Amino acid sequence: MAVHAILIRTVRRRVAPCKILVPLVCAAASVSAETAITATQIAELLRAREPALETTLKRSLMMIEANPRASSELQTSGQMLDLLGRSDQARAQYEKLLLLAQSPGARISAQRLMGVSRGFAGDCKGVEAAEKDVVAALITANDFYDAGQVSDEIGRLCLESGEPVAARKWYSVGHSTGLREENISKERFTVWDFRWLHAQARLAARSGDIREAKKRMDAAAAMTAKGLPSEQAIYIPSLKGYVAFYAGDYATARLELEQAQPDDPFIQCLLGRAWEKLGFPEKAFDRYRFVAGSTAHGANLASAMFWLRSRAAGLLNDEGNTKK
Repeated sequence: MAVHAILIRTVRRRVAPCKILVPLVCAAASVSAETAITATQIAELLRAREPALETTLKRSLMMIEANPRASSELQTSGQMLDLLGRSDQARAQYEKLLLLAQSPGARISAQRLMGVSRGFAGDCKGVEAAEKDVVAALITANDFYDAGQVSDEIGRLCLESGEPVAARKWYSVGHSTGLREENISKERFTVWDFRWLHAQARLAARSGDIREAKKRMDAAAAMTAKGLPSEQAIYIPSLKGYVAFYAGDYATARLELEQAQPDDPFIQCLLGRAWEKLGFPEKAFDRYRFVAGSTAHGANLASAMFWLRSRAAGLLNDEGNTKK
């Protein structure tokens, strides 16, 4: 079924008169948790993109058959399999890529691909297994900055896979490791503190401790006065939107997330969820369509696609989180 042919069923609800002047705030106060978008519609959306992905996959597999050492095609085929929801098959491609790696950098790249691939499947333990050796190798090479970044990547994938304990562990490792950089600049020191506060706010929000989440969020936002680089400050609206969403303040979440990165599939997925909670299924579905059409293979798309596929399979609880 073509994407444009998927129709969104609008659910009419009787709501009490709302005296609030801001329409979306009114909607957030009056619309029930019932969704107007079905799992079937999400599944149809995902299926609509499969032909193009299958075409690219087939082309890569043909090139690999002609040259089994074609590293770029092994990577492409693995990424297409991830996007198709076939991460177990993708892992086999990345394992071949790892065997072909001739340098430490190539091995690290292959292992990170394997980690992100497990993120598409919501497999926190698989992410850890694939990327923990990367962290160790980078620390051994005294590359504390990249070791911290990979640790944060593990934390992010685990958090959105529903494993907050593991997520907190890896975010903490990321923060402490990043600060081990020799002669670290004041600016980079500030960046690591900001990232840790950002992570702590999200962890608290997911645990339901909204007061703590807002406290950490405000502290992160205050880092702009302490020399936080502008390329990091752009992550403040997404943090505010994230905390607001898990606090149940969907109107604020929508406002903040619309100011965040428009090309980030994870943010756009969360924005779609906020629109859906506010009772605007068409706007929500438009954001889900954006996510389904993304090919930005990475941690953010992995987490967004894991949520979408869980939704399509009916594996979410009443709060919209994956069931454990």
